[in-house]
Amino acid sequence: MLDFSSILFFGLASVGLTAILVDGELFRPMRESFHRKAEKVRRNRELGHSIGWRFSEWASKILSCYQCCGFWCGLLCGILIFTPPECHIIWYQLHHVPRVHGIGFIEEWTWDPVIPYRAWLVFTPFLLCCGWTASLLSWLFVLLHNAFRAMMEYYIAITPRTAQPEEPQTEDATPEISAATAPIIPHDP
Repeated sequence: MLDFSSILFFGLASVGLTAILVDGELFRPMRESFHRKAEKVRRNRELGHSIGWRFSEWASKILSCYQCCGFWCGLLCGILIFTPPECHIIWYQLHHVPRVHGIGFIEEWTWDPVIPYRAWLVFTPFLLCCGWTASLLSWLFVLLHNAFRAMMEYYIAITPRTAQPEEPQTEDATPEISAATAPIIPHDP
């Protein structure tokens, strides 16, 4: 369950999902929509028309911060990658459906909904660690990305520019005049 490939996949998936949500072109309209709605809620709150918490403010903050979004992406990726099957209520219900044996005979079965919740109780601290790890990985990704970008901009700035050599022109050279470039001279009759 916790082998190197799944941990590597978790790290890449959570950081990739965070980068797509925070900086990706695909989700830019959604981010801008949340930012506009959050700004409208802030203006209304300043005027005294609206008080309290709004989802658009929360989403706007989450989608503009690598660490915040990284935590939630880490939780999601942790659930999708590391969750044991007994924690999935849907999986548990699908595998414990009554089976029909012949006509009219249904096998007796019981479903204890406490079992998945007990598994979640044990698994929740691990998921929190997944969120914190993804948040740290996202922060490191942004730190390295910005450092690399600054290094490249500095390298481009200090690199001397070489001018393109111009072709030497001689004084004897007369430009060739073709029919297409010749000036039109009107004739006087």
